[in-house]
Amino acid sequence: MEEQRRRLQAQLRALRGHAQGLRPLLSSAGDVPDARRAADLEQRLLQMEEDLVAARRQLGTLDDYLAQVREVLAHPEDYLQVRPLTLRLNRMGVKLDANSTEPGETLNLIELESMGERRIGSLVRFTRDELPPDGGASERPGW
Repeated sequence: MEEQRRRLQAQLRALRGHAQGLRPLLSSAGDVPDARRAADLEQRLLQMEEDLVAARRQLGTLDDYLAQVREVLAHPEDYLQVRPLTLRLNRMGVKLDANSTEPGETLNLIELESMGERRIGSLVRFTRDELPPDGGASERPGW
C-alpha cells in the first residue's frame, strides 16, 4: 500500500509539473482531461492514505503481524499469481508472432503478479562447480 501511495504521489507531482510548464500556454482554456485526472489521482491518494491508516491500526502488535503473515501464507494465490510466458525472439531480440516462419529462439519465462505489480523472470539452476569461487567474480581476469 505504501508503494502504491508513493506511485500515486509521483503521478500527481508529474501531472502538476506539466500544468506549471509550457503546456498551459499551448493548450486552450486549461486542459480539462488533466484537471479530471489530477482530481482522480487526489481522490485515489486520499483513499489510499485512509486504507493505510486502517491497515496500520490492524497491525498494532506482533501477534497482529503474525496473524497477517499466517493469512498470506494460508492463501498465497490471493497475493501472488504465477503464469508461464513463452516468447519467440529473432536474432535482433524482436518478438516474433506465433505463426512467423522467421528463425528465432524460444524463451520460457514466468510472469509474476502481486498487488498490481507485474514482473517477468526466469527460474535458473546452477551447480556449485559452475559458480565463481568464494572471492566472487571480481577476482577473475576480465570481470
